[in-house]
Amino acid sequence: MGRAFAQSIHRVIVVLILTMNAHAQTSDLEEKIETNLDLMRELAERIGERVTETILPETSDTLSIVIRPVETAWYIESGLMQGISKGRWTIARSDRRGLSAEFGVRELQVNYSNIRKDGILGSRLVDRTVTVTMSVRVTDERSGVIRLLQDFSESRTGMVRVDAIRELENPNIKITQGALPAEGFFAGVIEPLIALGAVAVAVFLLFSVRS
Repeated sequence: MGRAFAQSIHRVIVVLILTMNAHAQTSDLEEKIETNLDLMRELAERIGERVTETILPETSDTLSIVIRPVETAWYIESGLMQGISKGRWTIARSDRRGLSAEFGVRELQVNYSNIRKDGILGSRLVDRTVTVTMSVRVTDERSGVIRLLQDFSESRTGMVRVDAIRELENPNIKITQGALPAEGFFAGVIEPLIALGAVAVAVFLLFSVRS
């Protein structure tokens, strides 16, 4: 009788745990967790590709690149260059015979939102959105004609664990950091309430089986 009772209680506890975690969101986490700086370079690469798709080569395939402000240019320069190089362009620092492209970095930003739990007893999760916005001006150096004057923006949103954010940010680069949103009141009390509820159910079943 005692052994059967213990097995019944064990099954009840297992069911409770499975129920509490039935809506776990771990499967929705990004498969490859990239740092915030890596994502910024990836988004800059997309912008570079879009620019080359907009300005098709005509009599020249040489494109000189300037990124401003110089203080933040190095954050995304490698990604931007990689995106541009996918087109039919020869990249040059300065060439009066071709086109010149000026990239003004307007926004490099990380935002965290919608902090929550992975199920009831799981890890804390948050949505991460990384945004890169640039103003682009492309000029034909031979004629002085502006071939392109446009803002380009790219962003990416994914779910990450809160305890992994320290690895995603660079402590020495302010733009890679973001502020976590405040958690709701019930986030801190729901787990104790669930635990108490589980204990109450177990006690109820204990007396029910004995009776």
